[in-house]
Amino acid sequence: MQLLETKIENGVKISRYDLFPMAKPEGPVTKYDRNNVPIGTVLKLHGYSNPSFVLSAHLNTSCGLMYEKINLKDFTTQRQEPFCLRHISEKADNRIQVYILDEMKTSEELAAIKVKAAAVIKREMDADKKAAELKAYYLNIGRPLAEKYLKDAPALIMAYEHINDSDLMTDYWGHKTVSTVVLGASKHKRNLFPELRKAASKFEMTRHLVVENEEFEHRENYSMGAGTYLKDGHSDSTGWSVEKNCYVKWDSDEIAISLAKCCLFQEAAPKVEVEAELKSEKEGVSFDNYKGFPIIQIPMSNGKTLNLGKKKVEAVLNYIEELRGFIK
Repeated sequence: MQLLETKIENGVKISRYDLFPMAKPEGPVTKYDRNNVPIGTVLKLHGYSNPSFVLSAHLNTSCGLMYEKINLKDFTTQRQEPFCLRHISEKADNRIQVYILDEMKTSEELAAIKVKAAAVIKREMDADKKAAELKAYYLNIGRPLAEKYLKDAPALIMAYEHINDSDLMTDYWGHKTVSTVVLGASKHKRNLFPELRKAASKFEMTRHLVVENEEFEHRENYSMGAGTYLKDGHSDSTGWSVEKNCYVKWDSDEIAISLAKCCLFQEAAPKVEVEAELKSEKEGVSFDNYKGFPIIQIPMSNGKTLNLGKKKVEAVLNYIEELRGFIK
């Protein structure tokens, strides 16, 4: 701890200390201390693409002194805590650190940088305003739909479109959700795959999960697991997942926005032909529409039905197309 100054106010002696004193290097930078870095000073972050900043303002906040800095590449504005700074002469290793450089921007250069930063702030504010207006628009459409079709549902069956953004180099495994569709409302909270498959048949992008395939059925009900869901792939792979969500509320903004973008419950919505059958010339064999319900059902002599999967459906339909000009 280093004593910076002592003064008397209203008869009371007040001392200001630097709790994390910086060693003052010899040379022109001796005037610097972390609590009084001049405006216009250039800062350099070692790490994360090594961006450079210029210190543009001193801010008195509820947390004490803060610096405002502007990124010299994209002109975004950020805040910087003084005690995290170190002078470049103190750099001893490759740790991630913000350093004070000896470089200074002139008042004209700083003014030009501030103009560009103000334009970026305005652009971000305009984007936020448009996003808020769009959200309000979706909520006005979706809330009545949620009230009509999902009110008081204990659980919802959801379809999520995932994009794999894992990074194997850093051993990061994860995904981002880019689309959400409400497939149905459930009367209970139990996880049943027949119920999930039935709901998956209502949406074109999840209809391939209707087939009873053990590879699609995931039971990851353990610590760090993804729960019970239907998906052609692992939890972080790119694709559509169908699962029951017992935690999201039917009247939440997420559900209202999802219904506004895609509602499968409205009578005016296009109906999905799931059970359309195409009869073959062979007696007793039925072909379900591949694009609607990818299964071939063949009755066996023992009274049971043989279900053929997606690949064999494609092979059979291609064969039929070649022989008699059948169009899918």
